[in-house]
Amino acid sequence: MPDDLRSLAEWAAGLYDWGRGFLFGLGLAGLDARRFSGPAREVCDDFVAITQLDLQELDDSEANEQALTELTEFIRVATMLVYEEQARAPEAGVAFGDTRHGPGVTKPKDGPLRHPPEADQ
Repeated sequence: MPDDLRSLAEWAAGLYDWGRGFLFGLGLAGLDARRFSGPAREVCDDFVAITQLDLQELDDSEANEQALTELTEFIRVATMLVYEEQARAPEAGVAFGDTRHGPGVTKPKDGPLRHPPEADQ
């Protein structure tokens, strides 16, 4: 996410890009936001709305600075909400699961680590 030292236009563009990247990452991980709980689904809808912001007409005003500050905080909290929900979901798998054992290595609730088939060769 952009830091506070950027111009408002750069800051808004950074939030726009971050929201797009977040949604892309969910899709890349194979997560379907339509299957999320109501609050997490709303977060994804809000992120879609962020990617539809008109950044061309943004002026350097105190009101816009306050709005971007609030939007930045919303994004931080909303991202944690989605992460925490999906980390608890049984189908979250490697996307939000424990990856301390390396990529593709999963640990079932009861049982040993499982390596991808190609790692056993």
